[in-house]
Amino acid sequence: GDDYIFYAKPEDQKTPKDGRLRQWYIDMLVECQKRDIVGKLTNMYDLYFANEKLDATAVPYLEGDYFPGEAENIIKDIEEGGSKKGGSSSKKSKKKRNGSSSSS
Repeated sequence: GDDYIFYAKPEDQKTPKDGRLRQWYIDMLVECQKRDIVGKLTNMYDLYFANEKLDATAVPYLEGDYFPGEAENIIKDIEEGGSKKGGSSSKKSKKKRNGSSSSS
């Protein structure tokens, strides 16, 4: 997606591919850890989902974050009887599942 921590960039700069951008963030965080700016590197799975005693309510919900909206889409899909695993439940995906391929 286009929702990055640093979303502003020079107009002539290309948007990096997901893998390269992810690696840039990791490299930046590792460098910050070396400089004692960042204490610990982890991920949402290890923090909130690997521990069976925790559930999705343990995840912090912050305004503008990607995760809460995606979690709500997955819950809605499950409640509607969908069997889709992972990924986004965007309008585009729903149209594909319903047999429509035109965009709005």
